[in-house]
Amino acid sequence: MAQMGTKTILIDSDLRRPVLHSIFNLQRTPGLTNYLAGNVPWKEIVQETPIENLSLLTCGVLPPNPSELLGSKKMRMLLEELKEKYDMILFDSPPVIAVTDAAVLSTLLDGVVLVSSSGSTSREALQRAITLLENVKGRLIGGVARAPRGRAAVPRAGRAGSAASR
Repeated sequence: MAQMGTKTILIDSDLRRPVLHSIFNLQRTPGLTNYLAGNVPWKEIVQETPIENLSLLTCGVLPPNPSELLGSKKMRMLLEELKEKYDMILFDSPPVIAVTDAAVLSTLLDGVVLVSSSGSTSREALQRAITLLENVKGRLIGGVARAPRGRAAVPRAGRAGSAASR
């Protein structure tokens, strides 16, 4: 999206195990949690990446209350401000099933793309994730099956995917 000219911000909202700062070789703090705790203006914590039109908002200090921060009024205010500056706002969140953070965050967003690991995420786990999002009225707009870590994404012959109907 950013490479096609869409002004994009990527937000590391995995407040338990953040990784985006290391992928982009940037500092984790200050970041999202510093803003949500009231310590710093959001414009001071957005970092530019080497990719044109892509900004990054890192996690910040690891908080004791991630779900509360992500569901806060200040988080809603941040989203409204970011909508005025960016064409696309993307979030990297923790797994939906593991903790409530992603479900809480989903209620504030226009949509959720569910990412699973091809070959290792069971249908039951996918269905549970979908149910958790539906229970909080999160809007599931799509899914991505990524290759397992350390493996190239090569289709296997004779295997066809199917979508569960709801």
